[in-house]
Amino acid sequence: MDKKTIELIYEKLFGLNSQLYSYWREELLFKTQWWISLGLFIIPWIIVGGYIVKRNATKDVISPILFCILFASFTDYIGVSYGFWLYKVKLAPLTIDIPWDFTLLPTSVTFLLLIRPKMNPMIKALILAFLTSFIAEPIFNYINHYEYLIWRYIYSFPIYYVIYLISYKLYKLNR
Repeated sequence: MDKKTIELIYEKLFGLNSQLYSYWREELLFKTQWWISLGLFIIPWIIVGGYIVKRNATKDVISPILFCILFASFTDYIGVSYGFWLYKVKLAPLTIDIPWDFTLLPTSVTFLLLIRPKMNPMIKALILAFLTSFIAEPIFNYINHYEYLIWRYIYSFPIYYVIYLISYKLYKLNR
């Protein structure tokens, strides 16, 4: 691929990003779904953050939280870029889903790490994988937050299972 071709591709990409921003600003920003996304971005951190402070677990959960955010954002970017799914509601005009990647997944994992600490982590991983894949994702699809194009709920199950187990290992390393 020569320099001219890559420049043309990026020019198209910049144009599409500009269209996405215009659409977001005119059709999504400050609409009901946007406010719901904002609440989903803030409220879980208030709830789980209070629990983290109460348990004096900040240093224990920082690595799992960062892992969840980075992993979810990266895989989300890949999924959208390759056309596995698309987001119809956006907190910001970005490719990724900010409430899910930056709040809902990391706070869910953190909550599971902190409650019933003696419970088998594989069972907790199954709980997270089941609830996110077969309850949360269908609800978000139903309320038209996103649309699966070629992805299926069952594909998410092993990913969430592994996310929890890696988070658990990171949590144990910090304790």
